[in-house]
Amino acid sequence: MASHADSPRPASARIALALMFAAACSAGDHARAPLAPGAAREPARTALPVGTGWPESRWEELPSLPVPLTEHGLVVYRGCLWTIGGELVAGSVWTSAVYRYCPDRDPSRWHAGPSLPEPMSSFVGVGVLGDRIYVAGGIDGSGTTRRTVYAFDAGSGWSRLADSLPTRMACGGGVTVEGRLYVYGGLPWTDYAPNCDFRRTPNELAIFDPTRPSGQRWTRVGPSPFSETVCAYRLAAIDRQVNFVGGGTCVTYDPHVHPYVYDVASNAWAATSRYFRAVLWAGVATIGRTVVTFGGSDDNVWYPIGRDAYAVELETKSGGPLPRLPEDKVNAPAVNFRGDVVIVGNGSPSIGNPSKQVLRYRMATGCDLYEPDDAPASAAALPLVFDRGGEPWPWRTTLGRICAPEDVDYIRLEEFQQGYVGTAVRLAPPTGTDYELALMDSTGSHVVARSARAGSAVESIRLPGDDASYLLRIRSQDGSFDVRRPYDLWLVR
Repeated sequence: MASHADSPRPASARIALALMFAAACSAGDHARAPLAPGAAREPARTALPVGTGWPESRWEELPSLPVPLTEHGLVVYRGCLWTIGGELVAGSVWTSAVYRYCPDRDPSRWHAGPSLPEPMSSFVGVGVLGDRIYVAGGIDGSGTTRRTVYAFDAGSGWSRLADSLPTRMACGGGVTVEGRLYVYGGLPWTDYAPNCDFRRTPNELAIFDPTRPSGQRWTRVGPSPFSETVCAYRLAAIDRQVNFVGGGTCVTYDPHVHPYVYDVASNAWAATSRYFRAVLWAGVATIGRTVVTFGGSDDNVWYPIGRDAYAVELETKSGGPLPRLPEDKVNAPAVNFRGDVVIVGNGSPSIGNPSKQVLRYRMATGCDLYEPDDAPASAAALPLVFDRGGEPWPWRTTLGRICAPEDVDYIRLEEFQQGYVGTAVRLAPPTGTDYELALMDSTGSHVVARSARAGSAVESIRLPGDDASYLLRIRSQDGSFDVRRPYDLWLVR
């Protein structure tokens, strides 16, 4: 099957789908008429830094993998990133290679580690329990789904456990919670199916507990409440619950949200109102109380949204788009590595290419996830979001905060297209604060329009209907701010 780039589509159709928090606003506009660049009078207290350029995003590249990988496992073990197995060519060339990146020893490159006993990929679950790596299920070099469970011990190397999976499983999602590995998915409909496009999932979860006696370590959970089997998802551990992120039906591959979680405390399925965006083969990483999802495809004809990323802070219920990835990602593995999101290689149900790329998004810099250093040059780059018909979708973000009286946030809007007249950006400051919203040219040197109503009133600016790139600037008007509560910024049509 051809990759995303092989399919001709209009430029607007290649842009991300809307954020799961998208909401249209019916409030009236308070925008001032756009002014010519440099025409707006700025308060004397402000001296604007002038940017000389900016990176494409705040995603940073770490040293590349030695080889391009897809359908591989990824864990953090003994302070290092480990890739396990995978495919060098999607669906045809398997590998047993293991690679390690240990920045405390050598931050410049990856090193080969102890190889798996056999070439395998598309595992149903990979995780670290105690001081061992466990690899469950997967597809071997002949294209056959396996029940195999391998364990790696730093002292003795790899070994094959007597505790095989209850059934042959691959292409699923695995997550560790409280010392156990939870897996769901991947039962093939034939004995031989070389990639995950041809697999269907069983409608139950299995739990591996390494502390139980040999031969009794797997527990089969009864059928899930899902009305149909689920494919193309990831699992995330949140609040002692196994959450489904992305995915859809195994027959039509239509993406949908999953209203159930597996609750570890009660050992039972439970209904949930916590939904993640409906997308196939998305990636996911959990950093403290923040869940980051990225990449994926939105329907069964591989319509891509593969460069977009979103974050949700569970504590404050805030969320929004992150800067776009520099490369498409489909089913790519990601981990929490020292408090940052790290994506290694790519994952591919035959619609994406193996990749050497290793990306990191720094999550802990500053009090918000966008722009921590008050400079246009490092402004977070958020795309305008269009639907397939070329119309802008509304998006909403609550990931930004004003962290001090002098803090200034810059957000760069990308992917403007000529003729989208009537689109506006709105800002709602936290109650008890007074923030200002400004639209600036791409360098941050000129104000195009400014909205500065008194108090916590909603600020609004209509966007020019051209294809230029602009900056949004958010700052306090009177020195008031709230480091705990985010401002609400959204796009309306």
